[in-house]
Amino acid sequence: MRTTLVRRGADERLPPDQQTGRQRHVLPVVYREMMLQICADYHSLPDPLSLTMSQIRFFYDGLRPTLQKHTDPNSKPRTPRVPKPRRR
Repeated sequence: MRTTLVRRGADERLPPDQQTGRQRHVLPVVYREMMLQICADYHSLPDPLSLTMSQIRFFYDGLRPTLQKHTDPNSKPRTPRVPKPRRR
């Protein structure tokens, strides 16, 4: 399977299981994670159960840059801006 997931700010494949050595980067596991992510981020999706694999990839690829930015361990967290007190 060539489709990658976003991990630690980069596109990656899931590593094999440490105990059994079995491959975890398989279609059901990868597409399940992609589906969970797009359902969390796209609230107005059509019925998620009716999405095709290419539609799942389309929506996930739309999120990919944002996921890379927010999961990058080297990126600095954004400090919230404190509003200035209003004068009366």
